[in-house]
Amino acid sequence: MSAEKCDVVVVGAGLSGLSAAQLLKKRNEKLKVLVLEAKGRVGGRTLVQQLPAAHGFDTWDMGGQWVGSSQTHVMELIKELGLEVYPQFTEGKKVHHMGGANAKISTYTSSIPSFSPLVLLDFVQFLWRIEGLCKTVSVEDPMKTPNAQQLDSMTVQSYMDRHIWTRGLSCGMGKKCCSPAVQPEEPHTASMYCRDISTVESNVDVKLTEELCLCSRTVFGMEPSQLSFLYFLMYSAAAGGVMRLLETTPGSAQEFKVKGGAQQLSERLVEQLGKNNVRLDSAVTAIWQSEDGVEVKTAASTVTCKAVIVTCPPHMAGLLMLRATDGANCFKRGKIVLVAVGCQLKDTQIPVPCVFKADAEKSVHMQSSLVWAQIQYHPALPLERQRLAQFMPVGHMTKFIITYPTAFWKQKGFSGEIVARPSEDCPFGVTFDATTPRGSPALVGFIAGEQACYWNSREVITQKRELVFHSPNTRMGCCFVMLVDAVAFLSPEWRRSMEVRRDAVVARLVKYLGPEAASYVHYEEKLLMRVWIVAEDFSASVSLYALFPHRTSTEQDWAKEEYSGGCPVNVMVPGMLTYYHPGLRKPCGRIHWAGTETATQWCGYLSGAIQAGHRAALEVLAEAALEYQETLDSEQFPQAFFGKSN
Repeated sequence: MSAEKCDVVVVGAGLSGLSAAQLLKKRNEKLKVLVLEAKGRVGGRTLVQQLPAAHGFDTWDMGGQWVGSSQTHVMELIKELGLEVYPQFTEGKKVHHMGGANAKISTYTSSIPSFSPLVLLDFVQFLWRIEGLCKTVSVEDPMKTPNAQQLDSMTVQSYMDRHIWTRGLSCGMGKKCCSPAVQPEEPHTASMYCRDISTVESNVDVKLTEELCLCSRTVFGMEPSQLSFLYFLMYSAAAGGVMRLLETTPGSAQEFKVKGGAQQLSERLVEQLGKNNVRLDSAVTAIWQSEDGVEVKTAASTVTCKAVIVTCPPHMAGLLMLRATDGANCFKRGKIVLVAVGCQLKDTQIPVPCVFKADAEKSVHMQSSLVWAQIQYHPALPLERQRLAQFMPVGHMTKFIITYPTAFWKQKGFSGEIVARPSEDCPFGVTFDATTPRGSPALVGFIAGEQACYWNSREVITQKRELVFHSPNTRMGCCFVMLVDAVAFLSPEWRRSMEVRRDAVVARLVKYLGPEAASYVHYEEKLLMRVWIVAEDFSASVSLYALFPHRTSTEQDWAKEEYSGGCPVNVMVPGMLTYYHPGLRKPCGRIHWAGTETATQWCGYLSGAIQAGHRAALEVLAEAALEYQETLDSEQFPQAFFGKSN
């Protein structure tokens, strides 16, 4: 079968890919652009879902949802597509509970919680220091930042340990502010405050580092110990400062929401492009370049083109995968389908999707083995680009929506915003009001970072005896054999364990907002679990998804989303900016890179995704114009390819 031909292939039908395709078509409507999307839907990390509400069904975002007036690219697109925004509700008291289970629950109405005087002073000086550093960062080329290599050699956590001097205030038991191993930069400042805290304040509930760790989880889905400090500064500078990332004030990240959901942006772009130009369920398996053009391969077809724009997240652009082939025995039994959707190699953070099926009531003997495969590039990508794909981990964030018959929190004078220290009893770190424009009351919350890992594995630990795994001695990249008792998996005990997370969320909302929080309309959950399989040379964390009805809660764990693998954004660990950052946006021959991670304005957000898509599209057009000038073969590269110049 002959290969299909087009001018440009865009890999990924998220907001970045569709924005790139739209701009290409705007410049020349005759240009043939094909968008290939691995999922069965468009929108990437935006997702709209219909949920039971107080008066029937209503629409909520289960993925990215917020936009701000300073995010020019997304605001312009919203206007162009005829959509509307509405403000995030913030009126009323906010709940603040940090410092441990026995700490006092307080409320506040300002943008900053009611810290003790010493913690407030420390917070202000730390924020002043961070905002000052942000102004020195070159977002386009972070290594031009003063002391860039030093800043990239440390994590956000290590910088906090060095510059926050009220670290000991959480206990209020007469300890020193600063340990001898971690002293502030200015010794004379430390001497003013490093005294017996009991003489100043005997019981301080809040630890500033806890607050900042929560901010890291909320923004990145990661702990501050995982982030390069220079990357954190670059990310903040791209938004116009740290506080813009955290607030709901005008110009900030959480200022507005899109009426009807943010996924509409992608859906309406598809309408403009034409559905026949956006192909779903078409995961790209290989991109082969030559002097004449590019071949883009999927499982079902091959497309030849002159340029490719890859917009999927960095860890997916060069994703290592496991796939079944003939060669080894794999014994499976059960009455349901089991799908492993999130394996993880030992000592790595690379998610590895694979599939297991038990399609008969009796035991089934199947021949299969697990081998390495990936999106193959020929010629191979430059080393710096390979390293970015391997070592830009993505955040882990679970989002839940709880709908209610009334917005009782508003009636009681609360805004719906809760800032809490996650723990064994409290899954979430923050919640917000999620009442829709139609007036359907709801709350939205986030379980992120370390807590997302804990609460998404807790039910498996408690029911570990229900699953039996057998793994023979293997070598890395070969197979393991897995025996699952599906009847035990469906047991009432297992089902009840899946409700632990929901019950913990509701119990905490009752504690913070009152008994009305227990009377919710809807709270639906996907049944996902994670277990460890350990062999002699192979170790994997495997998440299993049981395909049977269970509508008790609505929760979106983006770490388990196929072809997403996490949310909200990929980050850089220490050293990555120093050695590999140039490969983030640098084209590799005819392959151009987009996605919100490559943005220089509002990186990690919807607006950044659009900006990155536009940049990649302009790169393709510029390259096409240059190549046309170098050849007289108008049939091979028609002048109309690069269209207008404005």
